[in-house]
Amino acid sequence: MRCRQASASARGCVHCKDKVPTICAGKLVEYIQEKYGNPKITHVGFQPAMVEKMSKVFEMRVLDLDPDNIGKTLRGAKILGAEATNESVDWADLLVVTGSTISNDTIGRFLTDKPVIFFGTTVSGAASLMGWERFLPDGRGRQRIKSPAINSFDNGNGHPKSAAPVFFHRPRHKRGLFVYGLS
Repeated sequence: MRCRQASASARGCVHCKDKVPTICAGKLVEYIQEKYGNPKITHVGFQPAMVEKMSKVFEMRVLDLDPDNIGKTLRGAKILGAEATNESVDWADLLVVTGSTISNDTIGRFLTDKPVIFFGTTVSGAASLMGWERFLPDGRGRQRIKSPAINSFDNGNGHPKSAAPVFFHRPRHKRGLFVYGLS
């Protein structure tokens, strides 16, 4: 499945369903172990299958904005609220972050010097444009794709190869997302 967003091609723009999230969660655990070893993880945005699989293997904290989840232990992990964000980010070796953070304007809190793996469909376009790491198995959890950097579609003058109303620019400090209109 391919989606077109802001003149870049993004993969994985359809939500997983049925047993696929559980399969993908197992693949995510394997991926993290292969690439990062045994890190302390702050997981942002409660995703039940991921939290269940990861909490059995890694020391982790889970942040969520849903008041029905905060303070409860779900799928093997205690769910913390937004007030625990700074401490949880500082504590972690690795951040596993929902793409919804781009929609609710909290993404900047997680773009730090620490490695970040994004998951979910909401961040697909931005991750592709910005070169952010995104865990994206296919529908059966078989492959991982790291998003390409913005330079892969830049025509050399700072604009995408084809005209679009907006494009994303990767800032050097990697702490924020800047959106510029084309003139």
